Amino acid sequence: MGKQVALKNRMHITHCFKALALNPNDAYAKKGVAWIVFSHEKNPEEALRILNTIMSQHKAPDYYLLKAEIAEFMGKEQKKNKTFKRL
Repeated sequence: MGKQVALKNRMHITHCFKALALNPNDAYAKKGVAWIVFSHEKNPEEALRILNTIMSQHKAPDYYLLKAEIAEFMGKEQKKNKTFKRL
């Protein structure tokens, strides 16, 4: 099962980078990269940096939800609650 998940993740990140090669401003592809960085590389700080870059131009609710999930993972309850209030 682990090999299948790893393969799926590699395919996901490959598709995100292909989308970004075609359109460097593709917010959905950037969100995909942020998700992989957070969930698989366990690098919440970098994932938040990517999300903050996206959110400078796009304010979709799913970005706030992902930021809240990352804040929870980092043990930052206040930041999580503050993020939810923005929804």
